[in-house]
Amino acid sequence: MKQFSPLYQRLLAFIKPYLWPFVALMAAGMLILAGTEGLVVVLLKYLGDQVTIKHDFHAVELISAGIFGLFTLRAIAEFGSDYLEAYVTQKITLDLRARLNGTLQDKPLSFFNQTPTGVILSRVINDVQVTTGGAVDSLFGAFSSATRLLTVLAAAIYLDWQLALGALVVFPVAVLPIARISRHMRKMSKDSQKQLSGLAVLLQEAFQGNRVVKAFGMEEYERARFHRELRRLFRISLRVARIKALTGPMIEVLGAYCQTSVIVR
Repeated sequence: MKQFSPLYQRLLAFIKPYLWPFVALMAAGMLILAGTEGLVVVLLKYLGDQVTIKHDFHAVELISAGIFGLFTLRAIAEFGSDYLEAYVTQKITLDLRARLNGTLQDKPLSFFNQTPTGVILSRVINDVQVTTGGAVDSLFGAFSSATRLLTVLAAAIYLDWQLALGALVVFPVAVLPIARISRHMRKMSKDSQKQLSGLAVLLQEAFQGNRVVKAFGMEEYERARFHRELRRLFRISLRVARIKALTGPMIEVLGAYCQTSVIVR
């Protein structure tokens, strides 16, 4: 993680202007989601006890109303946190692009002579989007997932400490593969950025040198070259999609294990 810490430190400087009230309210919404997730587990456990053991249907009505209220609160908190997360991410993307464009404007003429225009455009448009989407979103997502898992574990400890010990054994076993998958996804994201830059350069060369292409009848060659690069990007994108598709269900399965085990016990 040391090699990524400078990147996160620089990104935190862009997040700082939005810490209040946007990030603070977003974090509050995520904490409400996490806290209610643990409460739902506890209430479902009590609901099952009232039906199967005590047969107290008046208590069942009260607990059911409480669960409905919690889910209503969760819906409001989820909307607010998701909206604010998108707002902050887009604002950081805007700031990064503006800062990058300002830096590029100050570059000497030799820089523009040595660097293809397609690469510069890809850096400003694609790379900034990938950086904010991958780094900022993952930072917020990690906070949300961690708080949810911790509240479910807290509910497990409250209801059955023996079950909690079992969950603490399962937790590291599930987290280690997720951490390894995340590192692999960062590498794939970098490859995707490079491939997008290559596509931009190909388009620039083909369009700027269109007269030469037509003069030598090289249209089919340019189409084949572009399609070949597209297929490479497609394969990289599919690998990234597979990694993302694996990470989400693994986290969900871990949370479901804690929840269902508490309810069953």
